[in-house]
Amino acid sequence: MQLNIKNGFSITQDGYIKCKSSRYTCYTTINNEEFHFSPGLNILKGDIDESWGISYLLSMYSERPKDFTLDFPPEIVVEDNRIPLGDISESVCYVDGCCYSLFKSKKTVLKLIKKGIASSNNKMTADEIVQTFSLERLDRRIQYCGNEKWRSMCAVGCAYGKDIFCFPWISKKMGKYYQGHLKKVISELCKLGKIIILPTNCDESDFL
Repeated sequence: MQLNIKNGFSITQDGYIKCKSSRYTCYTTINNEEFHFSPGLNILKGDIDESWGISYLLSMYSERPKDFTLDFPPEIVVEDNRIPLGDISESVCYVDGCCYSLFKSKKTVLKLIKKGIASSNNKMTADEIVQTFSLERLDRRIQYCGNEKWRSMCAVGCAYGKDIFCFPWISKKMGKYYQGHLKKVISELCKLGKIIILPTNCDESDFL
């Protein structure tokens, strides 16, 4: 059965999660909460220990299972159908270079984009993706792209055909510091019909 995740989905979960990013590590609890996500920007408003958990769960459950202590196996609901979370892992991108395997690659940004297009039968060309995200440091690995890493990671995720982009928790200080880069990637991902999940204590207006 072909399910269209790009139209949105919901998830209910209860458990304990160790969230990790290149900037923070935090332990969070989800108390049998239900979340609904639709195309465009979905802000999870709250402090680091209350809003980050579900974004990390969606993106890292298959890669780092030891980070999760859950009361029941995670499932999502798509078009009234319940499916295991693992079934959509290939559609989810964690926008952080710390522990997400794709962004720890030793390949340059351009090589990752080309590889992603080839493996996903993406209709966009490498040049179109580069122009969309205004990339300049194409001959570097993602971890050496400075603040352009946000645009590079989202570009690579798009090249690989990802539909759901989950961000790590972003503080008001970091939201302001990275605001230009974040506004750019969120704008372009929205135009492409992607689902963006952003845990933060910033306001939605800070990114649109």
